[in-house]
Amino acid sequence: MGCYIKDNKHDFISELFGNRKSVNIQTLIQSNKIPFKDRAWFLCYSCDLSKKQKVNFAIGCAEIVVNLYNNKYPNDKRVDNAIVAAKEYIMSNTIADAAAYAAYADAAAAAAYADATAAYAAAAAADGSLMKSLESFTLEFVKNEI
Repeated sequence: MGCYIKDNKHDFISELFGNRKSVNIQTLIQSNKIPFKDRAWFLCYSCDLSKKQKVNFAIGCAEIVVNLYNNKYPNDKRVDNAIVAAKEYIMSNTIADAAAYAAYADAAAAAAYADATAAYAAAAAADGSLMKSLESFTLEFVKNEI
């Protein structure tokens, strides 16, 4: 709750969800009162996802927003390469293969989270279609993975 309790007096969570005793993850992810970057952070760091689930989430977010990055930096293929490596990590069948791709998958996850955060700002400033795509993907991910 950290950043959602203001001055130790005002409980923003209660304001968001009323007097409910519990809130399921889908309700939280669907809340448009919480910025997408915070919902994505919560999903990745508070929902006990496996490494492969986190990487799958990162890949999905990155694929939605990577064109923003590629349009701004057309000669920089690091994000595209990280996405490919992350997909190879997900598809790996042996421990040796998984270990070989794990470092790249971590880089993809970090790049994707950064891209998703940047896309949030860009989408909020633009028409919001990327934001809707990110939110739809995230909700589907939650329905299928959690």
